Amino acid sequence: MEAIKWNSDSITVLNAQLLPDKSYYHNYKNFREIGAAVEAKIIPGTVSRAIAVVMSASLTAEQSVNLKADQFKEHLSFVVDYFEKITLANPLTGGILSKLRKEVAGSSNNTETVKKFKEMSVSFFSDLHDRCAAVAENVQHTMVSGESILLFSAAGSSLAAPAGGFITSALIAAKKDDKQISTCCCETRPDFSGSRIMAFDLKNEGLETQVIPDIQSHYVMKKKLISRVVVVADSIFEKGVFRAHCGCAMLVLAARSLGVPVDLVIPGFLFDKRDYAEVEIEANRASINEVAIVNNGVVAPEGIVIGNYLSDTVDCSDISRFITDKGVFDNWQNTLASLKSS
Repeated sequence: MEAIKWNSDSITVLNAQLLPDKSYYHNYKNFREIGAAVEAKIIPGTVSRAIAVVMSASLTAEQSVNLKADQFKEHLSFVVDYFEKITLANPLTGGILSKLRKEVAGSSNNTETVKKFKEMSVSFFSDLHDRCAAVAENVQHTMVSGESILLFSAAGSSLAAPAGGFITSALIAAKKDDKQISTCCCETRPDFSGSRIMAFDLKNEGLETQVIPDIQSHYVMKKKLISRVVVVADSIFEKGVFRAHCGCAMLVLAARSLGVPVDLVIPGFLFDKRDYAEVEIEANRASINEVAIVNNGVVAPEGIVIGNYLSDTVDCSDISRFITDKGVFDNWQNTLASLKSS
């Protein structure tokens, strides 16, 4: 199932918020519509959101080709600024948007700039696909027949990343190799991305799984129903911490206390050169409705302050293995050295 499709005059996006009940696609025809979809998390995952942003920037250039040269440059610069602002916490968009900005600054011919935007976008997508496929292959190599894996977050699904998703693609390959792998998805509150997206994706691919409430992860590990945990990170920082869906830190600490190994899936393109505190402070708020309203019913008293945070940072020293597009590493120092050179 495709999450995003680039058309000649629009971008088709699967509304992940309506899963698993409805598979609804919407055509977005301008950058503000795509921006709103990114901010509302209609598009799942760091990687898919970056893809949508780059598609939209390229489409905007095409739509603006007949403007006067100075208006063309001004408009594209505004669009790049806009996308940088709404994807602050996404390390993947920063690099490609910076390259597009330089192209705009040096633009002297609208048509050539549009062509260059498209070439850069296609190259970006191709590189992403190959590196995501490499991650999935390395994930599959770590899988041992007979094990039971607890999955956290939907970032490993085919809806959140190219090449069939880091986790989904690896599980499909493991099945073809006759590896008997059982999986369990944390529901991943408050947006339920684990149950709505990850479990949906596995079922859609003919893979059996089960869903448990996040608070029961300690129980299934204590009862030895789980042999390892696999987490997909949103980014990793040089100081030895990674960022993932809020709740990940509690899961990792619970696993560590019970002696259950935790593997972190982190592609090199999600290495973030910034200070993680900057990202945490400026881009870590989610909709309060995810907490206050469940199944269209209000579950929090009116008038109280509601907190809801998108992500959490976790110490890399609590991770057993790091699975990247460059290989599998046993410590975060070697992992970071490899990611920084990629």
